[in-house]
Amino acid sequence: MVLQDLIRSVSSRKGIFGDSWHAVREKFLGIYGEALSSNCRDLVQMIQVIQDDFLSEEIETYKALDDSQIPPPLECFRRYLAELKSDTNINEKTSSLNVAVSSCMRDMYHYARVSNLHVLECVMDSALSAVKREQLQEASNVLMLFPRLQPLVASMGWDLLSGKTTARRSLMQQLWTSKSQVLRLEESSLYDNQSDEISCVEHLCDNLCYQLDVASFVACVNSGRSWNSKFSLLLSGKEQIALAEEVAQSDSFVENFVLERLSVQSPLRVLFDVVPGIKFQEAIELISMQPIASPTDAWKRKQDVELMHMRYALESVVLALAAMERCTGDERESHHQLALCHLKDLQNHLEAINNIARKVSCSSL
Repeated sequence: MVLQDLIRSVSSRKGIFGDSWHAVREKFLGIYGEALSSNCRDLVQMIQVIQDDFLSEEIETYKALDDSQIPPPLECFRRYLAELKSDTNINEKTSSLNVAVSSCMRDMYHYARVSNLHVLECVMDSALSAVKREQLQEASNVLMLFPRLQPLVASMGWDLLSGKTTARRSLMQQLWTSKSQVLRLEESSLYDNQSDEISCVEHLCDNLCYQLDVASFVACVNSGRSWNSKFSLLLSGKEQIALAEEVAQSDSFVENFVLERLSVQSPLRVLFDVVPGIKFQEAIELISMQPIASPTDAWKRKQDVELMHMRYALESVVLALAAMERCTGDERESHHQLALCHLKDLQNHLEAINNIARKVSCSSL
């Protein structure tokens, strides 16, 4: 009974991660140290049972008071981040944050052990719950414990934000594009060659970002505004934050329509279906942005590019013939120059087609 009161008294002084938390931890280590030095195994087991019982009571009390069902260690970590002073020296802030992350992971282990759960399961559930509530910064904070879960949460959270293109864009920016390169550099030493660095989940995240870029392009064209690669979520990463207001002006209905099409059809088909008058430079830029994770993907993209050259070659022929038909009267010279320009474009497109059968087919038409 005395031992139980002692452990309860020590545990009750634990606050958010900081000096008080470490003081309590040192006292617990002191209690365990004295128990181990006594060579009494029953005493050590008794301390463990008492501590686990107290932790179980604490968890049940917290669940009864808080409807969010966030594990107490993560809630403690959230409060720590909220109280972290922004004017703190960057080195001190980083060091303090690393200690807090380590402390939270240690508490999460005990929470999961007592609750018969897995630590990663608790973290994933908390992060996805935050994404569902559109509290993306909170999800990012939770994943500070296990940064390599970021692409998994980003891809799984995509379906939780169905129909919300702005939230989806923020999700990918928060959990993927702004951090993907850092994560890949950290992991690069684990792989033999660069092609092995991109996992299927990472490739999925890149594809989702690319789909958002295509949807943004179509929405811009539909509203009469210009689009360029600075709006690209896939290419710009952190810089997208500065462009959030401009991107937010896009028509969400059009973006959702394009995203639905892209989920079942190729980008090439969707682009030419919804923007039939798309310019060659815009089309080639968007198709060239497609993420590739294998030689097969690279080959498919090459075929798409050749098909585009065939399409624009035929368009150049039609435009050249139309210009030549108008080569009469006072404007004959200008139409003649225009026809030559279209024929030059035709030559460039034919030269870009490497497949002999396609080149012959296009020439015969």
